[in-house]
Amino acid sequence: LDRRGLARVHSIADWDERVVAPHFGFGSARNYWRTQSVHTRLGELRVPTLAVLTRRDPMVLLHTVLPHLEAHPNIERIILDEGGHVGFPPAVDLGLGAPPGGAPVAEQMLDWMRAR
Repeated sequence: LDRRGLARVHSIADWDERVVAPHFGFGSARNYWRTQSVHTRLGELRVPTLAVLTRRDPMVLLHTVLPHLEAHPNIERIILDEGGHVGFPPAVDLGLGAPPGGAPVAEQMLDWMRAR
């Protein structure tokens, strides 16, 4: 992508359309999203799964994934107001019984996995 093309990238959708899709042979961002989205494989889950989502995730919009998650009994959902994609503020409590003083989100998720 040349500088002029890069200057026209203003969103994740633009990036996927102009960079990801053509570079990896998907043809379009829409085709990339349709064929690579995790929702197409959620039905294969056979173990308890924790999905930590945020209302402001810039890459995975809650309204696009929530209907797919709600259809699967093995998926426990936690929806946060803070954070986005894989970034969470250090003091976020997932409501899973973190120790007094809190724990990083990753540690809380690991504790959830260990308990199962």
